[in-house]
Amino acid sequence: MTVALPDLKTAQTEIGALEDYLLKSISVQPPDALSTGQTIAIRAYLILAHATVEEFIEGCFTRYVESCSQIDSVGRAHSGAFLSILQLAADIGGQLKNSERSPQAVANRIPGLYKQKIVAPNHGIRKHNLEKLARGAGFHWPEFEESCADLVSSCETLGAKRGEIAHISAAGISTDGVQQQLYPDDVRRYADDALQGVDQLCKFLQSSFGSETTSPQSSNRVSQTAS
Repeated sequence: MTVALPDLKTAQTEIGALEDYLLKSISVQPPDALSTGQTIAIRAYLILAHATVEEFIEGCFTRYVESCSQIDSVGRAHSGAFLSILQLAADIGGQLKNSERSPQAVANRIPGLYKQKIVAPNHGIRKHNLEKLARGAGFHWPEFEESCADLVSSCETLGAKRGEIAHISAAGISTDGVQQQLYPDDVRRYADDALQGVDQLCKFLQSSFGSETTSPQSSNRVSQTAS
């Protein structure tokens, strides 16, 4: 069993295009000073690369939840949907009439509510952001964090660096009084590390989805939550 995740090559291509457009012409190395235009280009790359990674991660979790919510011919959903249903139970119940409380009716609401309640309010890729996305998708966070340690670490770094420069100008000074001086190699490394972490996420989601068995004894029935 597999889940149709977003194509990682698309995200890699987009970040590669950002690098060609924004960084390729900058040859300055530390500790030499960057021009204002070069600083703007480097920061733009960091912010846009972060956005690409964030969108991809959210897309991966959303696709996983959508796949887990599919109902088979005997009324079973993937076990990965079980904890999502528990977290979204109040919202699902509020949307359903008593006459609509079938397994399919419950399952149909999971992806939309995940997008609305978990993805839409998300604004970043730092550890606390990933934890909300993972828990909302039904994962036990300590297990997820251990299995996707490279993802969590690299995205925490990229997210923190993006946060440091997102709200100050190229000539600005951060709240701690330090000017945030970044060079092309710095931001390339942050983005490359995050992309490698995202590859780990893809493998984890595929493994989690594919580990589902089809025996009634090991499946979590949506109908149990709809009674």
